[in-house]
Amino acid sequence: MRKATLTLLAVLAITASSHIQPAYSNTPNRTTANITYTTNSGSKYHQLDVYAPKQPGSYPVIVYFHGGAWKFGDRNDIQHRKMAESFAQQGVVFVNCNYRLYPNTDYRGQATDVAQAIAWVKANITQHNGNPNQIFLMGHSAGAHLVSLVGTDERYLQSEGVSLNNIKGVIASDGPYDISAIQQNNPRTFSRIYGSLFGTTPETVKDASPISHVQTNKPLPAFLILHTAHERSTLFAQTFAQALRTVGGIVQLVEAKDNNHASLVMEYHIEGDPEAQRILAFVKRQ
Repeated sequence: MRKATLTLLAVLAITASSHIQPAYSNTPNRTTANITYTTNSGSKYHQLDVYAPKQPGSYPVIVYFHGGAWKFGDRNDIQHRKMAESFAQQGVVFVNCNYRLYPNTDYRGQATDVAQAIAWVKANITQHNGNPNQIFLMGHSAGAHLVSLVGTDERYLQSEGVSLNNIKGVIASDGPYDISAIQQNNPRTFSRIYGSLFGTTPETVKDASPISHVQTNKPLPAFLILHTAHERSTLFAQTFAQALRTVGGIVQLVEAKDNNHASLVMEYHIEGDPEAQRILAFVKRQ
């Protein structure tokens, strides 16, 4: 078990409606790049790119946050740009976002960036053929942790004038959702990889764990949780899904049997990719 955990954590440190069309379109997307989503910032870490279908319409919106162990990664990495283009070709407005990385901020600053990007999308996405009433959050790895945290801990959205009611769904791709369990079960690994970002006190680590914010008195969005067949990945996903179901949440759990942590996100852009098709179906159902 410990060896399996270390393997997954090492990989984590390396890596990311009716309008939906069933097949790829040859029509070029309309792309608007380098939009600053928060005031008083010229940093690339507060920028996003919007990939929209060129045809007029009011399309569902996916707001995406890359992975990279909270320390690495960029929206301009090729796999993220290809993914954005492919989803836009299938009738989704895809918003590809950066956020600040450690050590420039911790997870709270990163979750704040996520919430600020969502607030920008809600206020401006109609200008890009997006429907502000159909906003979905999506993230891979560390990004999956962040969108799940913002999708369960309403304080981040509320601070930006948005609420959980404004989020139709969360698409979490192979992330960790119970940081407290990692601290308790693998203290040495936690100290080496997670401690600097999440702190060491049990209260702080619990606050960083999306599973800790799953409660019955919240309008939680629907969740699509994708994971690999890796033992620890499966445990992370199943435990989080069960917590959501216990409080009456809408959850779809999908095992990507033929993928590892890195290939999962790198293949979302491939035509016919089964996990990408499940994401599109999830968006269409909500």
